[in-house]
Amino acid sequence: MALTHEEETLCVNTVRMLGADQPTAGKSGHPGAPMGCAPMAHTLFGKVMRFNPTNPKWANRDRFVLSNGHACALQYSMLHLTGYDVPIESLKSFRQWGSKCPGHPENFCTPGVEVSTGPLGQGLSNAKVALGAYVLQTIVHGERVVDYEGAVDLVMIATGSEVSLAIEAATLLTDKVVRIVSAPCVDIFEKASVAYKKEVLLEGVPILSVEAASTYGWDRFSHLQFGLDRFGASATIEQLREHFGFNAPAVAAEAQNLLEFYAGRAVPSLFDVPARRIVKEGHH
Repeated sequence: MALTHEEETLCVNTVRMLGADQPTAGKSGHPGAPMGCAPMAHTLFGKVMRFNPTNPKWANRDRFVLSNGHACALQYSMLHLTGYDVPIESLKSFRQWGSKCPGHPENFCTPGVEVSTGPLGQGLSNAKVALGAYVLQTIVHGERVVDYEGAVDLVMIATGSEVSLAIEAATLLTDKVVRIVSAPCVDIFEKASVAYKKEVLLEGVPILSVEAASTYGWDRFSHLQFGLDRFGASATIEQLREHFGFNAPAVAAEAQNLLEFYAGRAVPSLFDVPARRIVKEGHH
C-alpha cells in the first residue's frame, strides 16, 4: 500500500533523527550526511532494494555499499528499521567498544553491512567490482593518471596480483597511453552488458590480458594473452617469474608486439565471435 505524503515525511524524519541521535550519544561522529541522505536511504530500502533481514547473506540480495563510511549512522538506522539484528541498544552504543555500530561500517561485525568502508570514496570502486571488471587507472607516457579522458593506445586487463604487474609494464611504455582494467571476476564480467564491456575495454583498441596461470578463456576479453601455460614447476613466485620471463619488461615487450601488429590494421571487435577466431589464429 502506498504511503501518504505525511507518512513518507515521518519515515524520512525518523531516519534523520536516528542518524543525529547516534553521534550525539557517542559524543563522536557525523550527523550531517545521515540526515541529508535520509530520503535516498528511505527510497532505496523501502521501495527499490531486495533483501532479507532474517538471512543477511541471501544470495539474490541487492548490495548497499556506503562509500562515505563516516556516514555509517545512516546505514545502521536503516538496518535497525528494516529488521536486521541491529537493536536500538546497538544504536545507543554507537562508536563504543564492542558495539555492532562501530565508527565506520565493518562487514564482519554488523549484520547487513556488505563492505567495510572508511576513507571518503573508498566504496565507489565496489560498484564496478560487482560487475566483474572496472577501469583502475590510465598510464599516460609512463605516469599514472586516475581520471583520464583522452585517446588510449592499449588496454591491459588483469586480475589479482597481475594488476600491479600490468601497471609496472605500462609505465615502461613511455610513448603510449595504456588503460589498466582490473577484473576481479571474469565470469561475472562475461555476464555484463555489451555496452558496459565496450565502456571498459573500448572498441578499436588492442587489448592484452596478463594472467600468471593459464591463458585459457582470456581470448574472450583480449586480442593477445600473456600468461604461463605450463604446469608442474615448483619454486617461489619470484623464481618462477624470473625462470619463465613473467615480468614487467616481458609484458611490455608483448604489448609492443601487439601494438605493432595492429599498426595500420583495424582492431576487430571482441564481441563478434568470427572476429575473435581471426584474432586467435593471427597471433598463434
